[in-house]
Amino acid sequence: MVSSNNQVSTTFSSAEQHTKAQAESLQIFRKVGAGACGAVFGQDGQSLVWKLAKSEGELISYFDAHLQLIKAAEGVCNLPTSALVTERILPLPSTTRNLLVEKFCAPRIKEKACADIANTDCLVRVYLGSMQGKTNMKFFSLRNFKLHLNHMLEIKLDVEAIVRRMGIAMAVLHWAAKTDARDVEFVLGSSTRKTTAAVHDTNPRTIEPETYTGPLSFRDEVFFSRVTELWILDFNQVRTITMDDEGVKLAVEAWRINDPHFPKPLRETPAERHVWEAFVITYLEASDAILKEEKIGKDALALPRKFIHGITEAERTRMMSRMGD
Repeated sequence: MVSSNNQVSTTFSSAEQHTKAQAESLQIFRKVGAGACGAVFGQDGQSLVWKLAKSEGELISYFDAHLQLIKAAEGVCNLPTSALVTERILPLPSTTRNLLVEKFCAPRIKEKACADIANTDCLVRVYLGSMQGKTNMKFFSLRNFKLHLNHMLEIKLDVEAIVRRMGIAMAVLHWAAKTDARDVEFVLGSSTRKTTAAVHDTNPRTIEPETYTGPLSFRDEVFFSRVTELWILDFNQVRTITMDDEGVKLAVEAWRINDPHFPKPLRETPAERHVWEAFVITYLEASDAILKEEKIGKDALALPRKFIHGITEAERTRMMSRMGD
């Protein structure tokens, strides 16, 4: 079974490249992607990316959104605040990439797809709200590969683990960060295993004077050992919401216009119904915990349920409209 949060060993050349750069303190940058507002460069030997704007001011909305999200998750995040430098989402390991090529690429171009260096920069967009994924694709790229729910079922991906993480993430975005999560992207990528040097003596009576015993500001990264994880990116369009019905309305609107990352209500197949139910349960549990911690008031506890009701009714209206066409 393919699963997020699994740790795998990898021997591909980029791991050697990263390990060498880290050991020799090299500063080598390589373009790994591009978007509407800039180009993205990865630094060898570091799990960081640098996003260069196409024009001045393009990254301001990104920076502002990251500040909000960092504050909401300050208990688990410790990121720079003076520049937009964040942890890089590393590509999926070669075993996963080869599986995607084998399962979904047209036979006549499989060899070409495996040899294409661009396909080593493989991030997978998670589309839990779609069963329309195709196989034997004639035009195939692993950069931002769209993995639909039917794809996930075919490769026996641990879908429930993914949907539960998504439910928690959306609860944090809505009720801790107080944003509508507009146009955010959920992707599968990998991260390195981190190693730190342990402090053996922490007894204040015997420890050497002026010995630092706090967390290390730098950790070595083991590029030959990767963990597959669910990541969120692209916060440049998120909007602040109020803790009331108007805020719920904005969140429902954002849900409707987002890519089909999220499970959909009122589906017919058992698989679609299962992921929707798992999302709702996890989202409401996480939302309740956040709102109780925030101590906003009892009325606020109804907001997550209003959100679920809102997207259900929006989907019902959309389906009825399509039936009438």
